[in-house]
Amino acid sequence: ILRTAPFRGRWAEDAAARYLEELGWRLVARNVRLAGGEIDLVLRDGEVQVFVEVKARQDSDGSAAASVSPDKHWSRKLSADSE
Repeated sequence: ILRTAPFRGRWAEDAAARYLEELGWRLVARNVRLAGGEIDLVLRDGEVQVFVEVKARQDSDGSAAASVSPDKHWSRKLSADSE
């Protein structure tokens, strides 16, 4: 049972990584900590480096994308730029 947020988050990251690897993407790194924040998954899709923010929520109100605030989106962009 996915009762705690950290456990639920790890489960969601594992599921996302498996799914993207099944699509043929190559996992490069997980939970990369940089000055601008943390990037959950870093993958390669051919020549393209992909940064993934995984969102796991207990409720289903709204989309996962809507749960990422503009500030958090910007901090992830800064993190990716410094990668």
